[in-house]
Amino acid sequence: MCQDMEAGLSLASHYVDVRLVQRQIQIGSGKNGSKCLEKDLVAIGDGERRRDSLARSQVFESSAGAKPKRSVVLLGNAGMGKSTLIKKLCVDWSDGLLPQFDFVFLLDGKALTLPPEPTYSLQSLLLHYSSSSSPIPSTCPHHRDVFNQVLSVPERVLVIFDGFEVVRDLEGLLQCPADDSKGETYSVRQLFSGLLQRKLLPGCSLLLSARPRGTVSGLLRRADSLLELSGFSPPDVERYLGQYFSGQSQEVPTSGLTSDPIPVPVPTSDPASDPIPVPVPTSDPASDPIPVPAPVPVPAPVPPRGRRRPQGECLDLAQRFAVGLLFRNKAELRDLATLDTGAMKVVMAKRAAVISHLENLHHGDLSPARLLEACHCVYETGDVHLVRHLVRNLPEVLSFQGVPLCPADTFVVWNLLDQCRTLRRRFCLGLEDTGLRMTGLKLLTGLNNIHSYRYWYCYTDRPDTPRGRRRPQGECLDLAQRFAVGLLFRNKAELRDLATLDTGAMKVVMAKRAAVISHLENLHHGDLSPARLLEACHCVYETGDVHLVRHLVRNLPEVLSFQGVPLCPADTFVVWNLLDQCRTLRRRFCLGLEDTGLRMTGLKLLTGLNNIHSYRACIADTITLWEELEQSGEEELLKAAVSKLTLNPFRATQVSHVKHLSTLVNIHTSRRLSESLSDGVLGEGIPAVRDLHKLEFELGPVNGPLALPKLLELLPALHSLHHLDLENSKLGDSGAQGLAEAVVSLSSLQIINLSQNCIGDQGIGSLAPALSTLSSLHCLSLYSNVISDGGAESLAAVLPQMTSLSDLDVKYNSFTALGAQSLSSSLRDCPWIKSLGMWNVCIPYGVLERLQQQDPRIQLL
Repeated sequence: MCQDMEAGLSLASHYVDVRLVQRQIQIGSGKNGSKCLEKDLVAIGDGERRRDSLARSQVFESSAGAKPKRSVVLLGNAGMGKSTLIKKLCVDWSDGLLPQFDFVFLLDGKALTLPPEPTYSLQSLLLHYSSSSSPIPSTCPHHRDVFNQVLSVPERVLVIFDGFEVVRDLEGLLQCPADDSKGETYSVRQLFSGLLQRKLLPGCSLLLSARPRGTVSGLLRRADSLLELSGFSPPDVERYLGQYFSGQSQEVPTSGLTSDPIPVPVPTSDPASDPIPVPVPTSDPASDPIPVPAPVPVPAPVPPRGRRRPQGECLDLAQRFAVGLLFRNKAELRDLATLDTGAMKVVMAKRAAVISHLENLHHGDLSPARLLEACHCVYETGDVHLVRHLVRNLPEVLSFQGVPLCPADTFVVWNLLDQCRTLRRRFCLGLEDTGLRMTGLKLLTGLNNIHSYRYWYCYTDRPDTPRGRRRPQGECLDLAQRFAVGLLFRNKAELRDLATLDTGAMKVVMAKRAAVISHLENLHHGDLSPARLLEACHCVYETGDVHLVRHLVRNLPEVLSFQGVPLCPADTFVVWNLLDQCRTLRRRFCLGLEDTGLRMTGLKLLTGLNNIHSYRACIADTITLWEELEQSGEEELLKAAVSKLTLNPFRATQVSHVKHLSTLVNIHTSRRLSESLSDGVLGEGIPAVRDLHKLEFELGPVNGPLALPKLLELLPALHSLHHLDLENSKLGDSGAQGLAEAVVSLSSLQIINLSQNCIGDQGIGSLAPALSTLSSLHCLSLYSNVISDGGAESLAAVLPQMTSLSDLDVKYNSFTALGAQSLSSSLRDCPWIKSLGMWNVCIPYGVLERLQQQDPRIQLL
């Protein structure tokens, strides 16, 4: 039932409300907006997360005047509590707290791995297939009336998809929707597709839970609301522990859980090539049926108690490695028997348990993913008897539909079938939606015991990522890599015990350790992406090798940027620990922490290191940190945090960036964070504002006008600004007039880029006199505006006064030969100008060619 979280825990007594944060997506905009259409979540800082938190009751609420939230995506990393929150929402509905819905149906994403045969209907999906203990039976006399009621009021229906991250091919899923609510010949995939595309139950509300990375990104633009579970805060941890250990004091210390989280390891080598010695499970969750979508006209369903959660990719790999270790060659086993008879008995007992388990599997009941896993385990044993037993009991329709088949998977299936080609068994291979490579298809279809196969070329031949780029590793594989390195570098006492038991195993471990050390020492850290650099840090941390730690820190790039990589507390701790161990080395770094979602405690830790000479972080979080340090009286840390902040160059890609910069500039001009703070810390202002030389305004023509007033308001305070880039911001004439008032105070400006801003004659008439007062300006771009002859004459009039100007670009405007002649005449009086670009379609080419012959500084294209 939905009241249960797990064995011994219930929602009523142990559930803790976690923060739900409203998220937004951005589509590449700014000067390269036409080239970048990749969807992504807008990065927000810790302070914004706190301010934008929503209560559970607000998930489906819409603000006044906004359209209803018919499609909500719930994002959260593995184990963050998405399924628990969904159960709580179902309980809220059953308690009458969601009155806008008459029906709530909970569908399990893992149902997409069910056989693809068209034997289902929308009615059976919603009313009869449930992972709860009490679905509506198909023999119920009123089930048709219930279903008809659902069809009559779809706007009063909520459909929840839990675990949508199992979908690997969203395009394939959306190409085959069911479109008849009363049809009875659909597969689960088709029904899911019909609901997602609103071919079925149009007007119903949808809630999908998934991880931030993966296939769900294709649905972000379709969602009316994006919510993210941000995890437990320190008070949440304290509250949960107090409820978990009921009867004890709720004053549970949480400092170790929040500021010093337990770090998790990372190798840079693939665990698929390094066996991980972990215990072998004696039962396989593949033998447990995967629950089908569960309706919730009764309290929302949960898997029955005692069910094991499906294994992830890293645990699958560990299981295969463990089976491989158990079935090592006889010579090694004889050596082990001579050294330790007790260990030999344990190994033989485990082998017998694995053999018994594999022989008793019901292969016809396994999902494609579990069937593939069984094939891997049998292959790892190397036992001919088990191989033949497996092939004899495989279903005739051997389908792996929807399971990505890598080359290793393909080889295992081919090898097992090829070994048993003399058996009188023939199969139909289902290879749709597997991403199978052409070489693998050639191998499998060439077997004489394959009488037919199904294969969708359009899905498998289209890569998900551009050629030449490796697909980013998933969260599970990253954790498996870290775990593998941690096992290799275990403490010396355990290694000595291993050496006494099995010298051969010890040699393998030492060889693997040497390979990992060599790999880490030969990394070119300056060439790594921020995500891979973070993985390398985790890997070195897990080794515990002081030499490797010092080698890493010596070779890290001076600008240590993690920009755009979400940093959880464990990531922050690892980076801090490595840098703190090497604080005596003569290396100092500039930390790039923008768009990382770094928590305040982590920001405080990292900025307090003495080998960090500067840092870049979310301005709002930085100001909040300063305020907290002020309130706690930590003046030395406050001075360090203020003096180390750097902004140059500053790139504004969101409206909030300009607002936060405005707040920082106000603090700089007022010389104090608050009225209670003495002038000692900010007596000379904020160095980061004082030393800001380059500002790039990259909000694009849509968001640019929204932030422009705030930008024009703060510009006069940036006295050291050298480079101002406002390209493609849709300033217009009014914006140009406001800019003219602001730039008068910026005597240090050297470069101004006003390209593609719809500036006309009126705007250039206001701007030109102001630009002539800038004694350091040497480069001015007015490319692709709407300046006509009047604007060209205004510009020509002030050119002789702009004695520092060397390059002027007015190409792709609207002035004619008259305006071109005015600029050319003014250019003769400006020998210091090196180039003037002024081609456009309104000027006859012959006129331009003659002007260029008269003055070669005029550039056509």
